[in-house]
Amino acid sequence: MPEKYIALSKVITAGMKVIIDFMSHVNSEKEMYTPFLTLNTVVEEIIDDESLLIHMPTYKGDYYKMAKSDLIYLRFMTKTDLYSVQLKYDRRVLQGSLLLAKVYLDGPIRSTQARGFYRLPHALSVTVGYLDQDEEEQSYEARTVDISAGGMLLASAERLENGANITLTFDIGSPVTLNGTALRVTTSDSPAYRFRIAVRFEDLHEQMQSRISMFVMRKQMDQRKRIGDI
Repeated sequence: MPEKYIALSKVITAGMKVIIDFMSHVNSEKEMYTPFLTLNTVVEEIIDDESLLIHMPTYKGDYYKMAKSDLIYLRFMTKTDLYSVQLKYDRRVLQGSLLLAKVYLDGPIRSTQARGFYRLPHALSVTVGYLDQDEEEQSYEARTVDISAGGMLLASAERLENGANITLTFDIGSPVTLNGTALRVTTSDSPAYRFRIAVRFEDLHEQMQSRISMFVMRKQMDQRKRIGDI
């Protein structure tokens, strides 16, 4: 099935806050990459459907030195979805006292639901529900260590068995309850939360996955704003 074309001007607007991921190889044979630096910036102008001007991102109080050889991904969200697109840096542009970067698309704009999920370090209260040996419903309170649109890592006072089917109730602006599977259980040095439980969300429909993705991205941008990167 041909990939759906998404026009830049249809999903990005001037003034939009976006995230820039600078990528590095983790496995050159398999063409696998991971972000080594993530910075926030703002779109200044859409030039056409292939290029745009963004505010030159800052890092540790100074402009970050972008290079044409950089492998860059732009991430952004609309009211209904989360997107990413590979970029190439072209050149610096000075408009008055404002330093901008001209970048152009180096691939199609894609919904990030088809990509791997960023894990946000963030503490949320979670009610974990499960069935005991007598098939009675039980629940207890845990906290997230991190969360993504695919699952979460829990800090837990109680141990679950690998493969246990559970429910997870937490708040991402409004309460949600999701099904999950405990994939991996390890121990921790924390006296209050002795176990770390890696959980995969199950039966997650696209709308809910998009809601969690946008919650993660908003929290990531809020965190970076607090430390002065935007």
